[in-house]
Amino acid sequence: MAEIYGTAWTETAKDKIKVLLDALLTTMASGYDPTFLNTYDRHNVADIDLNAITIDTVEFETEPVGVTTGVLVRHVIRLSIRVHTAYAGGRSMPDDNLKLLTSIANKLHDNENLSDNYRIVGIVDTDVNAEFVESGTLGGELIVEISYITTHIQE
Repeated sequence: MAEIYGTAWTETAKDKIKVLLDALLTTMASGYDPTFLNTYDRHNVADIDLNAITIDTVEFETEPVGVTTGVLVRHVIRLSIRVHTAYAGGRSMPDDNLKLLTSIANKLHDNENLSDNYRIVGIVDTDVNAEFVESGTLGGELIVEISYITTHIQE
């Protein structure tokens, strides 16, 4: 549930991506190497089980984009999707991170229309060799941008 008034759409976008990543986890469990064991809906996870995916909001914005019977508003959210493949102090595995991030990117590209006016616009940034202080892990990250269009009726 959204914690800020008027931002429930951000949680809905995040939930839609989590559903896709849960499905990817299930698909990859049958014979892919490397694969994932868990998905989490936030980056700040204690005792994270590797290999894992975490999702969290980076930023969001809202802008009017047109007028019809009301004002068309485009909402944009950027989500950080991280793969965690080693604990801090361990050995970074950029090749595994790249394979896992590519699998995620392919799943996102195959499902660009998230329904209900949510659409994946693209992947705007990728890092295959990152350290994540919040979870005490190493891995990779990509930033996905999602657009959501609504109409606010003028009375």
